[in-house]
Amino acid sequence: MGRTDLVDPALTTELTHAQYVSVRRLTSEANEQAELYPTHGFGSFCSSGPATGANSSTIEEQLQANHALTDEDEDHFVRELIANLSAYPTYYAHMGPANENGPGPVDLSVPEPLSGVELTQRLRDGEWVVDLRDRVAFSKEHLDGAVSFEYGDGSSFTTFLGWVIPWGERITLAGTHDDVESAIRDLSRIGIDSPDAALGAGPRDIAPSADVAAYPRVDWAGLLAERPKVKRFLMCGAPMSLPVRTSREPPISRCTKS
Repeated sequence: MGRTDLVDPALTTELTHAQYVSVRRLTSEANEQAELYPTHGFGSFCSSGPATGANSSTIEEQLQANHALTDEDEDHFVRELIANLSAYPTYYAHMGPANENGPGPVDLSVPEPLSGVELTQRLRDGEWVVDLRDRVAFSKEHLDGAVSFEYGDGSSFTTFLGWVIPWGERITLAGTHDDVESAIRDLSRIGIDSPDAALGAGPRDIAPSADVAAYPRVDWAGLLAERPKVKRFLMCGAPMSLPVRTSREPPISRCTKS
């Protein structure tokens, strides 16, 4: 089900009741074999409640599984949906006003790249320099002060960067021409326009005189061999836990002492 708290928190309860009524009306008027497709993927931050991850469904399937259609108690459905509303990317707060104002002219071209000197100064000033390379390359060597947001296939890039970066901060994208071009296009879709660019395959290409940094990487065998305390934890030798999930995510099994 779509989340109902994004328009206005004051309208959440009203919209949740309206959603319950409308989905039941629509399914009653449609053929049970009618096919359903997600607007942009089941299970996004725009939804609330259980999601299947499927690419399509039918009215018949939803009548059997969708909690808005299986829960006969409207008030209970409303309480449950609202109780399961989880955090969403911070940039969502800016989407409503942006949509109301309508699109303006957008320049998706890659700007003239910054010089190494200018980029180095931005790093020293603590500005957001976003390294688009994969995390392994970043760990081996990166510009000291840069942050890693791997572009990859682009599926998660805007969500994570848009969630973390303070709205309105100046951004410099560092990476290959193709990755920077793709990132500029994707960021424009969430209202982040006209980032600056630093082009190159790595930090030495982008800013030869800038300080670089790295951090060690290790596989599981190396982790067990080199870190006895971690080894005891991973082998269930101590009642330790390292939770990294949100409170809304399902629990995972963990080791316990026998």
